[in-house]
Amino acid sequence: MNTHWSVLYLIVPSYLYDMHGNVWEWCEDVYNGNYINAPRDGRPWLTGSDNNRRLLRGGSWFSIAKACRSAIRIGFARASREKFVGFRVVAVAVA
Repeated sequence: MNTHWSVLYLIVPSYLYDMHGNVWEWCEDVYNGNYINAPRDGRPWLTGSDNNRRLLRGGSWFSIAKACRSAIRIGFARASREKFVGFRVVAVAVA
């Protein structure tokens, strides 16, 4: 199995595209076990009980099927390097 290039599909209200089953994707947020005291305005959550663990979302080709969804989240050591973990490049058009 291999990863694949992400392509823009149908726009959905959550603004998450092609998130399921490619690689676990790094998020800017520090991992926290729940959403208590999480920012409610879309800002990243940059504090937590262990600042060496970051948030991963989305599952990967290496995950069981029920883990391949955008609502799945796990904490992972920042220093870890695995073949099933990656990131998404985002570009914003400038007028």
